[in-house]
Amino acid sequence: MFLKKHYPFLRSTLLNWCKEGEKPPLFIFPLGEEEWKKNQSEIFAYLLGHEDGVLSDRNSLESEVILLVRSVGKNSISIKETRSFIRDLSLSSSSRSFKIGIIPNVRALNLESQNALLKTMEEPRKNRYLILFGNSREEILPTLISRSIQFNLTRKENLLITEYLTNNFPHLKNEEIVKIYFWSQGNINLASKMADNFTYYENIFDLFQNLSSLSPTQKISWAKDWIKNSQNEVIDLLEIFTLENYSKLKEAYEKEDTKGCKKLIKKIQKTLDYTSQAKKSNPSGNPELLLEAYLLNV
Repeated sequence: MFLKKHYPFLRSTLLNWCKEGEKPPLFIFPLGEEEWKKNQSEIFAYLLGHEDGVLSDRNSLESEVILLVRSVGKNSISIKETRSFIRDLSLSSSSRSFKIGIIPNVRALNLESQNALLKTMEEPRKNRYLILFGNSREEILPTLISRSIQFNLTRKENLLITEYLTNNFPHLKNEEIVKIYFWSQGNINLASKMADNFTYYENIFDLFQNLSSLSPTQKISWAKDWIKNSQNEVIDLLEIFTLENYSKLKEAYEKEDTKGCKKLIKKIQKTLDYTSQAKKSNPSGNPELLLEAYLLNV
């Protein structure tokens, strides 16, 4: 099983979590939403005491699991949804001995929703358990984190990502898996996204490697071809360029290449500026012109 193999300490923590009466919430970092979706059955099994990580018939369990997730098409979890979750978690149940409330992506909670959770987290009730998952502490209230028991995962990114890709994307060749591992820079969520559309991301990285050798005419031609394909997004390209430039900046810093660092910092800032423009553009904007302007100015 995935968690048993890669997160043994998390597995043991989840197995023991519901064995005591009143516990503060558990905040697990980093475990992103995509990892949660792919492994929630195993997580549920451990939470409910199944050491083999296999979930049995839900109707025979002595617990009730309540999830707080984003609605389809929504970017965040509303205060109304959060209050409903809190109410369901607190209600008594005649058929189940305890309840587990799970929030797979804490960052999806808006500010109001996070504040609404504070009282529930401060006063844990007997046989009521709250577990929060997040892949980043950014945009999470410090007061929310301080009221939790924090569990920080450690993992071997190389083994984790390559085995994950091998098991879940059997059509990928070994050399493609190696490429995705280096491209994703240890981010399993990004690796999964890249594996879903390998050719798409390969084109982005090919452009990044060859950008300096292209003439202005070739850059404009490339931009036109890129935009013609309806699946291609300017934001995807710019975000990958930013990631790669950060990686090169780290290398330049380690080599004490001051000149190289300054040059890369300017590139990163310029890329971030164009990314911001792309995100703000309305549907009637012209992504081709934005991409052409970017390529001609880096």
